This record gives sequence, structure tokens and C-alpha cells, in this order.
Amino acid sequence: MQHFKLILKHISILCLLLIDISCQQNTSESRDHLVFRYNEHANITSLDPAFAKDQRNIWAVHQLFNGLVEMDSDLNVIPAIATSWEVSDDALTYIFTLREDVKFHEHELFGKDRTRTVNAYDFEYSFGRILDDK
Repeated sequence: MQHFKLILKHISILCLLLIDISCQQNTSESRDHLVFRYNEHANITSLDPAFAKDQRNIWAVHQLFNGLVEMDSDLNVIPAIATSWEVSDDALTYIFTLREDVKFHEHELFGKDRTRTVNAYDFEYSFGRILDDK
């Protein structure tokens, strides 16, 4: 019985220590907000939108990039970077009106402002990459 009380006492002390340790806040500045964590059971082969051809890549790319439009929960096409669009009568020409408040992430390649507004050329370039045989 005495042995059982001693074990119970040690377990109680251990539990209190674990609770104390787990409830402490990290006083050092956390950099977790700079880390993107993504749980995927299969390997992601590319984060390039032009090569996102299967579901695991499409889901990952969708977390990183925005398109002209997106789908809502009812699978309706809704605006994203485009505010509106028109489709020609023959359905061969689409004219998108772009938002003016969408900017690229900051990077030194964008010069002194470190960013720039997304424009129509960016989408033309992206579609051209998809169509390019190379």
C-alpha cells in the first residue's frame, strides 16, 4: 500500500510538471506566421500553376495563387481577381475587368516599391506559358 501511495505521488507530481510546462507561453518571438504548413499524404510534384494537373497539386497551388475567378461552395463561378467579365456571342472571346487593389508579394525584383499591381499582361503571360510547347 505504501508503495502504491509513493507511485501515485510521483505520477501526480509528473502530471503537474507537464501541465505547467505545456501552459507556459513562448516568450521568444515566434516565426510560425512565416511558415505555411500543408498536410498532404502524397508528394506534391510542383507548385507551378502551369503544371498543376492532378488534385494534390491543384489543391496546394490553390492555397498559394489566386485566379481570375473561383468556385463557391455551390460550384458557381464567382469573381476573384476579376471583378466582372463578358463573353462574346460566339463564346470565343472573354473580357475580364480586373481589380485594382491586387498586388504581388513583396520581392526585391519589383524595385524600390518591392511590389506591383497585377495587370492583364500577367494573365496573358500565364496563359502563354500553358500554351507553349516548350
